[in-house]
Amino acid sequence: MKIITAITNEILNERIKELKQHEVICKDIQYQEALLEILEKNKNINLLILSNILPGELEFCELINVIKYKNDKIKLFIILDEQKEETVKFLIKKDITNIFVNNKITINEIIQKISKQNENIIKIENSHIKDKCKEKFKKFKDMLISGILHKKQQRKQREISIIGATKVGKTVIMILLSLQFVNEKILLINFESNNLNVIFGKKNNQKIQKYNKNIDFVNINNYEEIIKIERNKYDYIFFEIEDIDNKNKIIEKSDDIILIVEPNLIGIKETKIILEKVINKYKIKKEKIKIIYNKKNIFSIKQCILNQMFEGFKNIGSIKSNNYYTYLINKNFMIQNEKIRKEYKKIIKKWSEK
Repeated sequence: MKIITAITNEILNERIKELKQHEVICKDIQYQEALLEILEKNKNINLLILSNILPGELEFCELINVIKYKNDKIKLFIILDEQKEETVKFLIKKDITNIFVNNKITINEIIQKISKQNENIIKIENSHIKDKCKEKFKKFKDMLISGILHKKQQRKQREISIIGATKVGKTVIMILLSLQFVNEKILLINFESNNLNVIFGKKNNQKIQKYNKNIDFVNINNYEEIIKIERNKYDYIFFEIEDIDNKNKIIEKSDDIILIVEPNLIGIKETKIILEKVINKYKIKKEKIKIIYNKKNIFSIKQCILNQMFEGFKNIGSIKSNNYYTYLINKNFMIQNEKIRKEYKKIIKKWSEK
């Protein structure tokens, strides 16, 4: 068995080497970046012993997601500095049950567990927490499946236009919104752009392509191409519209229009120009337009001022500026970030409210 340790302590690493029963790939890893680099180079590592306080830029849950993405078959022994129910719940959700608390387990005990032939029988020390977490997760899963947003008999097909200034983040937001609908059939449509092909790592063509089991995507050049699409196959259709000129048919027929706004002076100015066309030229009612503030940070225009500027429009959420989005794009959105997922679920909940 090939093993690496990342607990910022060489003692366990050296003890495992002394046994000469397993292949220890390297010295104990001291920070996250080195760990991810080793996992990238060594795809056949069997076991990683990891501390939740390993230094690095990623939060612990994000680090687990990246590790699983790089090697979904790797076994994980997690050593927590303290036992938190939220952390344990997340790990169990990821099928990680080899969970230990630093001050409640010795090096010898860890080595004994490593030596066992059937690692799957290792149980978390506090089984009550495990059962409780499983029960909560089952309820959460059932809620998603049977909830209003995921109950097919209570919904009709919806078409949503995503509009906003250039480089405001329309493509990324559209993808992340669609990823929250786990039981619906989704179609993403890019107008006059191949952003989706680039982000998803697919060849550029005009045919509908699959991103995953429930999300398809296509980039098109004109409205006539939309007519040819079998739209009745989908529960939700998202249109990303870069230039709203000559797109009035799509915007008018959309059930919802989501306007992405970057909350700074330039972003506000560009948004006002777009709204001028949508409302005055295309005669779209304010009630149909929902606003998402993107790339928000401590220097952004204050929310109370934004509320005054966009009075009459429904604000369904604010998305904080986060460098992790660059990583998501580079990895074709195959990694899910728990914090970002929660942010988008809140947006969908507010969006669905009447």
